[in-house]
Amino acid sequence: MRNFWKLFSVAILSGLLLISGCSSDGTKNPEADKAAPELTPTEVIDKSIQTMDQIGYTYDLKSNQNITTSSGDLSQTLKTEIKSTVNITSNPIAFHVKGSVESNGMQLPIEMYLVENTFYNKVPDAGWAKATMDTSAFEASQDPTAALKQLEQLIQKMGGNVLPEGITLNKASGAYVLEMNLTALNNDPSFQDMLKEQLKSSFQSSSGINLGSLDQMKIENFNQKIWIDEKTFKQTRIAQDMKISFPVEGSTLTIDQHLEMNLKGEYTETIQVPEEVKNSAQRI
Repeated sequence: MRNFWKLFSVAILSGLLLISGCSSDGTKNPEADKAAPELTPTEVIDKSIQTMDQIGYTYDLKSNQNITTSSGDLSQTLKTEIKSTVNITSNPIAFHVKGSVESNGMQLPIEMYLVENTFYNKVPDAGWAKATMDTSAFEASQDPTAALKQLEQLIQKMGGNVLPEGITLNKASGAYVLEMNLTALNNDPSFQDMLKEQLKSSFQSSSGINLGSLDQMKIENFNQKIWIDEKTFKQTRIAQDMKISFPVEGSTLTIDQHLEMNLKGEYTETIQVPEEVKNSAQRI
């Protein structure tokens, strides 16, 4: 059970840490209006950053993922389905996840906190576990705005209004649809390295295993799409597909994940870890 929960925690953390900001598929959205957006890409991104930075937000999260460990000709795959509510704040950077995970016909509750550089994870039949996590290493992804800031820098390199290959911005059903795929990552090694560093930090903090060089981590697939309301500039929906693999203790761990987040509303409270959780959590 603990091994399962360790792998699951790594997978869901990886998804959350990347769910903040660029987009997916380089092809045009079939629903998109033919007319070009009235605002430039940087204007849309600026307005969304300003809006989302002001307060916190609550999202419904759904995720399906396959976690495969392989060594030589042997492999084992764990399939999970997650449904949860996520509260996210950017000032300070924090989140609280609460819901359930289903795997092999078994359903279990999940609950996680990330507050003040400490990650808390409720492990069934074992209680709370905690690990130090340096949020500065992935500040650009923990809130729903930061990778947008990174994306804005990429666009500015192109002159401010030209989108790099692998990134599109269209309008559909009252929203700006910002998409990014693996091509954009491959064309900008610094951006891909940033994502890898975030994934590495989350894995090492939650598992205690050192991954070593970023060169050993492979992002095999990445597709992210963000819907930005054309009037409020809130990020109302985020969809992400990613597949990553890396060596772990003589085996290869592959995470193949589809994740969606839909905005429920604003979150105006401060995310705090209950004292009983702090006092009972065992360090990993």
